[in-house]
Amino acid sequence: MAKKRSATGPSSSSDPPRPPKRPRTGLGAAAQPQPAEDEFVSPQARAKWEKFSARNVNPGRTVDLDSLVGFPIADIYTHMGWRYFLQLKKDFYPHLIRLFFCNLTISADRETLVSRVKGVEIRLTIELLNTIFQSPQTGERVYFTNRWPFPTLPDYPEAQLFQNTYVGMHNTPAEIKATNLIPLARLANAIHLYNVVPRGGHFDALLPFHLFLCNAVVGRIDLNLGYILFNVMADATTGSGVLPFGMALTRVFEHFNVDLRNEIKGSKALPINGRSVKKMKLLDDQDEESSEESEGEGEGEEDPDVALYRRRTTVGDLNDFELRMNDRIRSYKGRTAQHVFTLFERNRDSFNELNAKVVKAQEELGGVRQEVAELKREVKVEIGELRQSLTDRFDEIIAFLRTLNPDN
Repeated sequence: MAKKRSATGPSSSSDPPRPPKRPRTGLGAAAQPQPAEDEFVSPQARAKWEKFSARNVNPGRTVDLDSLVGFPIADIYTHMGWRYFLQLKKDFYPHLIRLFFCNLTISADRETLVSRVKGVEIRLTIELLNTIFQSPQTGERVYFTNRWPFPTLPDYPEAQLFQNTYVGMHNTPAEIKATNLIPLARLANAIHLYNVVPRGGHFDALLPFHLFLCNAVVGRIDLNLGYILFNVMADATTGSGVLPFGMALTRVFEHFNVDLRNEIKGSKALPINGRSVKKMKLLDDQDEESSEESEGEGEGEEDPDVALYRRRTTVGDLNDFELRMNDRIRSYKGRTAQHVFTLFERNRDSFNELNAKVVKAQEELGGVRQEVAELKREVKVEIGELRQSLTDRFDEIIAFLRTLNPDN
């Protein structure tokens, strides 16, 4: 069994010297520069910066297709024309990516994505994206909202997709798990989650468009890569999840000659390779050994926060982790507020009825107070009249007594 590294304490003298630490490459919200006003294309884009600056960037993971032995996946992606895109190995720049999506708009005819980065206008079409990433202009153009229920597609019935790619119960979205995909589809899904349709959350949750992509790999169906990338970028401007295509957008910036010098680089993710297949236990003959090199290299379904602590790398990673926690807290607060609002809506009639009773009681109490005040006034008048009557009687008695004894 491989020797595990001690979590604490200095290395022994027999250990080989460790390589120098990498310079900080993470970019938390507090560390990134504030863009100048002229870097935004409009006041609306400027107003969006606060939200976009807090969103995490998914860098993508370089896929070493030729190392994925035991699967025909390298041949499949090569035939689809996706090899160059999946094997990209570039630095990425979180600040520029956030600025790109903050400025991103879609033309009225929905044919062009337009943005601006460092004074350079970037206009992307489906055809140009295919050119940049060396993918064919052919292939089926299919894209739909990545939420259940599965849409009605005449050529791709939902039952057939599950039959081709899935083993297990799938009656409700909660039952549909990525771990129930057949091995080839599960490996493809891990690749797509990081590179083609990135998303946050737990990776074991299988969403409909990811299921569709897995079926395309298993069935060797050619899909138009540029069409998918175009729509994922457009969706990212209105969502609140991770911003996609870290390394891919570096290639886009290079195509438009954006000056990338002196820009802060993000922390790269580990590649997807043969070691990933072992970690995911996709082949029956894989052993259970764990080594220092494979420590921290999680399978596609592993929670990214767990992977972060396994890597124990940079302060920038901790900043990104803090941002994710803040996002989750905000999401929890939002859900709590929604629950309170829903509770109020459900009991609105009862609240209104109770409020009407309170108002009526207040009115009745006001009437009672008025009656008491009038009664007090009447009592005072009666007491005054009684006092005057007694005084008059007393005077009459004294006068009568004087008549009986005039000498006194």
